Amino acid sequence: MLTNIVSPGSEIRQDLAPLLYQTGQTPNSYIAERVLTPVPVQERNFRLSTLSAGALLIRQNSKRAEGAAAVRVNAAVGRISGEIEEWAAESPVTPTLSQGTSVDEQERAATLLAGHTILIGQDRELASTLTNETTFPPSGSTGATLVTPWSNASGGTPRDNILTGFDNLNLTTGAQRFGMVINYKTYLNLCRSANLRGDLATASNRPGMIPVNELAALIAGDADFEIIVAGGVSNANPQGGTVSMNRLWSDTYAFIYARPSIEGVLDGSALGYTFKWTGPAYSPGVELSSQIAAQGASIVVEQYNDPEHSQRIIRARDFKDMVINSTLAGYLIKSV
Repeated sequence: MLTNIVSPGSEIRQDLAPLLYQTGQTPNSYIAERVLTPVPVQERNFRLSTLSAGALLIRQNSKRAEGAAAVRVNAAVGRISGEIEEWAAESPVTPTLSQGTSVDEQERAATLLAGHTILIGQDRELASTLTNETTFPPSGSTGATLVTPWSNASGGTPRDNILTGFDNLNLTTGAQRFGMVINYKTYLNLCRSANLRGDLATASNRPGMIPVNELAALIAGDADFEIIVAGGVSNANPQGGTVSMNRLWSDTYAFIYARPSIEGVLDGSALGYTFKWTGPAYSPGVELSSQIAAQGASIVVEQYNDPEHSQRIIRARDFKDMVINSTLAGYLIKSV
């Protein structure tokens, strides 16, 4: 049972965790907590109330005659429940990395190996969930399978395809705040699309990439729409075999979803949330550094000694539960 973030015989290394947010493929390359909004919870097993658009937007006549009773709304409150899971990976501080390598460099290398293993695993799990065609069929009100892909720069119609997704999500959830996940290759395809570049005033002077926020505006104007580019990649053969790099998010899919829109309460109509354990996990006296907290991160780095192998081990640990709250809040576009 998870009771405390500090493993017996280990020491928290607050100085190492910020490395995950400074170098190379950073957590900004990963998308799990950008798609599923982080929410702190105090207990490992949690049960929280939600308010969905179906409950909030009930149609009743509230015009009140003098002396009459006010209409009473008895909509059922929704529930989100779950159990915090631990993600953990570790790597030895290896003095044989290279001749002349300092202890600090060895610790940094071990931290990056362990931390990125966790982040890659979380993104792979989320990508597998959101591109599951049984959960989110790419047809009808829950998605679409394109005849002309967005990779067809002259023939693709990404704006119409995406706005159709907005329309369906608005009808099923009431949402007017949207997000879309695509991978880096699909982002580049959208930058090439004549369907979008034709409306870019300076397109003739900017033949290359379009900033993500400008791309979102070309699609949705002033609407509240965020494009999340899943830029993460991973090596499918990590244990010394031939390097085989793969994108964490498939070239095949784009996923549009409803973002939380109800302030001060969990939005039951939103796609989902990442519940992060912040109760016993950070006691007694264990606090994340301000630099890590500013990133909204929860990965904690610790070290311990392995006397059997005469090694010092760097371990990264993360405590969270990624919960899909409403499958009505997702729209899967296939064959992009």
